[in-house]
Amino acid sequence: MSTSDGSKLLVWFNQAKCYFDLREIPEISKLRDARICLMGSAQIWLQLEEKSKPFVGWG
Repeated sequence: MSTSDGSKLLVWFNQAKCYFDLREIPEISKLRDARICLMGSAQIWLQLEEKSKPFVGWG
């Protein structure tokens, strides 16, 4: 799975969904796997989101 700095997040998100489907990644592991691919402002955004509300699903 590729990394993202948040500049083309929708493209990255769709690629991640395809990756998760192809690899049959369990729902519980998707956020953990995605977290290591976010960089810079995207990583900061995720940290702030996780503090303000719990993650309920990949979508």
